Amino acid sequence: MDAAPTPPPIPTEEEIARYQSRPVKSRSLLLWWIVLFTLIVLMSLGAILFSRDIVSVYPAANKLYAAVGIPVNTLGYGLEIPNPETSQREDGSDRIIIVTGEIKNTTGDVLDVPLLRGELKNAQGKTLFIWSFNTKEPRVLAGEGAAYETEIKNPPPGATELNISFTRQEEIDAERQQAREAATNPTDKH
Repeated sequence: MDAAPTPPPIPTEEEIARYQSRPVKSRSLLLWWIVLFTLIVLMSLGAILFSRDIVSVYPAANKLYAAVGIPVNTLGYGLEIPNPETSQREDGSDRIIIVTGEIKNTTGDVLDVPLLRGELKNAQGKTLFIWSFNTKEPRVLAGEGAAYETEIKNPPPGATELNISFTRQEEIDAERQQAREAATNPTDKH
């Protein structure tokens, strides 16, 4: 007769515990989910805390911030500059260009109007002349407008484009300094 098969050995408690413990993979998978969640939270916080810097480098990002309800308080936020009107007059031998317009407040709040920057460019897009000016009223009510008027005495010849934008005094001072340096140190372009 054939010998009866021998039963398998009875496992020890240590071996039973080893087979019943959770796989290590699920613990590491949970750790990766925690790391991913932490990275998402940190990136979101960074995008909110550094929103002004992000918008100053990439202005189109302001539309994304506004879409999610966190508009960035950039210079002139909530203010709109419609196309200005121009006219001219003669004062003796001087030609004077008069620029008028209105800054519109598109928000529901009272806003301060920043310093305005005027710029004349030629047909090639080169800046010929810049200047700064203020509106007649320093603040504009919700949904209202603030008028401005500025004059340019003897504008440079060849000016074909006029741009009005918001600026800060230190920015306009820096631009003027660069223009002075460029005029005193012309570079030879061959």
